Amino acid sequence: MSPMTAKAPCTIDIVVVGGGIAGLACAVGLGLAGHRVTVLEEDDSVENGMSGCRSPPNMSRILQDRWHLGDELAKISITSESALITKYETGEVLGRHPWNDALMQQTGSTFKCLHHADLRKMLSDAAKSHGATIRTKSKVVSITNGSFEDDVKPSVTLASGETLTADLVVGADGPDSSVKELVVGKDDNRVPMGLVLWNTLIPWSDVEAEPDLAYLLQEKDTIYMSYGDSHSVISYYINGPSGEYFHMHIWTPDDGTMKDPGPGSWRETFPTSMLVNALGTCDPRLKTLVKLGKPPTLLRVSEQLEVKDWISEDSPVVLIGEAAHALPAGSTQQHSMAIGDASCLSEFFSHLRSREQIGALLEAFEEVRQPRINGILQTESGIMRFISQGGEEQVARDDAMRKNREAGRGAFDDTDIFDALMGAFAYDAVDGAAEWWVKWGVLNERKNGVPEELEVVVIES
Repeated sequence: MSPMTAKAPCTIDIVVVGGGIAGLACAVGLGLAGHRVTVLEEDDSVENGMSGCRSPPNMSRILQDRWHLGDELAKISITSESALITKYETGEVLGRHPWNDALMQQTGSTFKCLHHADLRKMLSDAAKSHGATIRTKSKVVSITNGSFEDDVKPSVTLASGETLTADLVVGADGPDSSVKELVVGKDDNRVPMGLVLWNTLIPWSDVEAEPDLAYLLQEKDTIYMSYGDSHSVISYYINGPSGEYFHMHIWTPDDGTMKDPGPGSWRETFPTSMLVNALGTCDPRLKTLVKLGKPPTLLRVSEQLEVKDWISEDSPVVLIGEAAHALPAGSTQQHSMAIGDASCLSEFFSHLRSREQIGALLEAFEEVRQPRINGILQTESGIMRFISQGGEEQVARDDAMRKNREAGRGAFDDTDIFDALMGAFAYDAVDGAAEWWVKWGVLNERKNGVPEELEVVVIES
């Protein structure tokens, strides 16, 4: 697979609203394609982050092979070799799933764990190196959508009163996106799943000092998973510029602990005692870890059953990342789908020859990317239910993993969930766009009289 280096014949001005993972990734990809990108972030930094995050193979492959960031990613991440699954209530080992060799063979990349702040800084630095302007303390208060038919460009107005006009506006401002209202109105089809997600970081020095946690010191390349009845935990070691930690994603019942009826926020922390109480009956080592952790954040877990509209019918405005599709909080693919959106959109816009093509390329992006996302939404919702099953379903799940362990097999072997995950891990978002272009884009170019030698840059894989 060769890196994505094609420059667009026609370069345009693009405003990206939101400086999180999706917005910064968009700036990297569109900058590589030669476009002039301005990212607007309302916070005072784009390098904030209070948690760990995961980079599955489909995300790692884009960062390493498409965007030339392999060396930088290696410096801030830990490559996971296996997953160890235990019973939440008791700590019993249900099984282990070694995956790095299999992932490399089937997907060409690896599963990595890293600090969210380090990922944002890496993307920010890369975006700037490709010419992007990143503006913090730049809250967008209104948007004018523009019009293809009337040849009117879209614009955004900041809280300061400044207005920026662009050829394209990208909404990358999260599930409660201000840009989203422009595209699909106030409709919100997210449905609560009866769970909340806590995130907490434990300083690694505190883990090392606790005798009951000695087992964690020997396997820094393991992702630890605890599955129980309406409770589950995924945790892992991270070590990068932001520090050395053990990170925990913890799902517990949405039983009224979270007073806010909305989705919650990663910016607000809660007393650790609240999380300890929410754990209920569990492996005592989990409570030991939580008590050592920093004050946790709290998010409501919701599922989005289907996404339909990412673009405005007569406007150069598009949604990406969680502004377009909100996965359940803590999903494996949460960041990789945002980076996949950015790489797919950038691949389409590497073929831009005139402003008149913007609408057609946005439609192509939606056509290619949307079915993929709808499949991932179903998979991630299924995983969320699988890891928190209770009753007879929990017994059957745990027994299946025990049988695999006794037979010397991986814990997830022969499960529909893992098959779906492997399909997602192997997919390349850039290839999806490139294949569409070879099939349909070239035909349109020929129809419009573009010389054959200028029609397409084929990306080999």
